[in-house]
Amino acid sequence: VARFGDTFEVHSGPDGKALFVPAGAFAQANPDVVRDLGSALLGWTTARSTLELFAGAGTWTVLLAARMRVRAIERDAELAAACRRNLEARSLGAAVEIGEAADSVGRVRSDDLLALDPPRTGASDVVGALCDAGQRPAQIAYIGCDPMTAARDLGRLCREGYRLGRA
Repeated sequence: VARFGDTFEVHSGPDGKALFVPAGAFAQANPDVVRDLGSALLGWTTARSTLELFAGAGTWTVLLAARMRVRAIERDAELAAACRRNLEARSLGAAVEIGEAADSVGRVRSDDLLALDPPRTGASDVVGALCDAGQRPAQIAYIGCDPMTAARDLGRLCREGYRLGRA
């Protein structure tokens, strides 16, 4: 939903609350899918901290920050600002930084959930950097909307010794 004159669209976040997304930016369109994915993500992860890459306007950041410490990386300054706004609207805190996802892989810790919500082109650069990195996260959540790029990226991770737990 957008209102005349606003530069933000209002979507339903995974917690059922309003999620402000800059007009024209990507947002999960189906609120039921967002809620179900969020519930599955929280039910699955055992991590206590998250490094989130491709954070966008904070769809998953707001959900994860309610439960654990989050470091969110987004390359677009306007989306990073929206992510901070969505966190503030919920009185949640997270470290939101502007940066490239692949350049941030080296910051992953062994007890982290690495949350990836890449664009349709996937995350091949992140996967490559992750495979070359010395440190592996405790878990990886890959939330991708393109089955071909997700299969490509997850296939590489499996070939590098990661195990697919859920799909």
